[in-house]
Amino acid sequence: MLIKNNPLLKGVSGMLGKTFVVREWRGRQVMSNRPKKRKSISEKQKASNENFKKAAQYANLAMTDPVVAADYKKGINFKTHSAKQAALRDYLVAPTIDYIKVNEYKGVQGDTITIKAIDDFRVVKVTVEIIDGNGEVLEQGDAVRYVRKKYIWKYRTSLMNNCINGTEIKVAAFDRPGNRADKTEEIWER
Repeated sequence: MLIKNNPLLKGVSGMLGKTFVVREWRGRQVMSNRPKKRKSISEKQKASNENFKKAAQYANLAMTDPVVAADYKKGINFKTHSAKQAALRDYLVAPTIDYIKVNEYKGVQGDTITIKAIDDFRVVKVTVEIIDGNGEVLEQGDAVRYVRKKYIWKYRTSLMNNCINGTEIKVAAFDRPGNRADKTEEIWER
């Protein structure tokens, strides 16, 4: 119940008896039933609480390093109001891999594989693993961030792949707190 122009309850907040609670909500006084206490929390809620504790610990630690704190200050925007909040959010939100472009990969040394990896703050590393049709790892290494577009990463192959049919390209993207995103692209006859 919304309270309007009641001189008896003006400025009052708290519990009335053991039945009602008066509080301010969005600049207005509201009267409602007394909230019920939770008997227990679910395993999912416990896991969420534990993850948030770890995020808070990471954010506190990140603020002790002046270089990292200055980097997170660059992430302040209309959603994130402090560097610590940017670090907290970075821990809680894992990167994503939008796509792996393999159309330039022909199995020849020097071919390019293009990856689009996005994070709420910044992707710091992208690794690529090429597995041939027999399940053997041909090569693996780090992709390089493309200079013109901050979300694009490029990987240049260093070995020949005689049979690209059935080849898997496995990509992993990492952000500063160590969150990881994985994506696999299989190549079949073109």
